[in-house]
Order: sequence, then C-alpha cells, then structure tokens
Amino acid sequence: MDSKSKKVEKVIASLAYNMSKRSANSLCSYFFNQPKLPKKVKGLRKF
Repeated sequence: MDSKSKKVEKVIASLAYNMSKRSANSLCSYFFNQPKLPKKVKGLRKF
C-alpha cells in the first residue's frame, strides 16, 4: 500500500507542476479577471 501511495503522490505533484507551468504562460480570456500569480509560479514563465 505504501508504494501505491508514493506513486499517487508523484502523479499529483507532476500534475500540479504542469498545470502551474501552463497557467504561468497563458492569459485569462477576460483580462480584467486575471488572478495574481504567486512569485514561484512566475518563475516558470518561458519569457
């Protein structure tokens, strides 16, 4: 059971990282409703 929980944790961490990276490089379609990004997420930007 412990190995399964470790695998699940890795998958969740990977998904969270990829979604953060994706949101750092995209804009909200409604510019006035763009939420502020945390400093660590801003570091994931490509530009």
